[in-house]
Amino acid sequence: MSEMKLIMENWRQYESREKLLSRPDYITGVLGVQIPLSEDGNTLQSYSPELIEEILKEQQLIEQWWGGEDVLLEGPIGDWWEGTKEKIATYPETMKMLYVATTDSTKLHSFTKAMNRRGMAIKEKIIKFIDFLIAKASGIQNSIMQKLAQWATSIKNVINRGLEWLNSITKPWMKALGLVAISVGLQFAWSKIADFAQEFFGCGGEDEEGPAGAVPDAAGSVREVAAGCFVNVAQKFLKDKALELFGGALKKLADQGAAIVTGGVTKFWGWLVAIAKGVKFVVASLEPVLKFFKSRGGLESSEDRPDIAQPTPAPT
Repeated sequence: MSEMKLIMENWRQYESREKLLSRPDYITGVLGVQIPLSEDGNTLQSYSPELIEEILKEQQLIEQWWGGEDVLLEGPIGDWWEGTKEKIATYPETMKMLYVATTDSTKLHSFTKAMNRRGMAIKEKIIKFIDFLIAKASGIQNSIMQKLAQWATSIKNVINRGLEWLNSITKPWMKALGLVAISVGLQFAWSKIADFAQEFFGCGGEDEEGPAGAVPDAAGSVREVAAGCFVNVAQKFLKDKALELFGGALKKLADQGAAIVTGGVTKFWGWLVAIAKGVKFVVASLEPVLKFFKSRGGLESSEDRPDIAQPTPAPT
């Protein structure tokens, strides 16, 4: 590299660095680096060398996640999308949503809200079903119900372990990716047992007391029929291969989530596709989130973005 070219390159990197350091909303809201306040309660205008080093370290981490490069502030991340979008034609807006949400402080909040409202809605449905199984199984004393209760309790523990991991993430951009991983995994798991859930709920019996004025024996017979229905469905359920797929997906979330979220875009996307048995399910599961995100202007251009390294091509 010629001396003049080296000077210009160093100057460009200096400008990019100064632009980054002038964005406290990005530093705190995306990177998760807390900037100390001055005595008057305002954000410090000048940073200590230690704080600058921490900011640049976190910035390099997000650059490496998207690009796998080891060079800080090598080029504007906006260039990446223009050079990559043609290669990911099967899921362009889904990937762009993840990219924008994790690198733009003005969009990350909308994305997180979209994930919590749309992507994570499935969590409550699964927890409700698991609690329903535990409650019903505890009221019927036989080996099948005991096995069902044990399974449901272990699954609830696995889900809670995954949620604990998610709540432990302190970097906002990485937490958003954790939400994606949890959401896709839960939705795939639910797709395997949703039909069984309908059968279980369809057995009823919990509030069935018969018509007004019915004799107690009638109410008792309704409960007995419901219990028999529940046991029959449970017997089929415990033998079905869907059980293994359901539990396997959730266990992968709890065991592998942390490593996948920190491993870079290629590893992350590949893991999502693998856990959901195909890219179509991943895209479909995030479609409600994408729709919500777009309705809030999530994919529209945002000015004054910090420059970060130019990533290598995204996974195809």
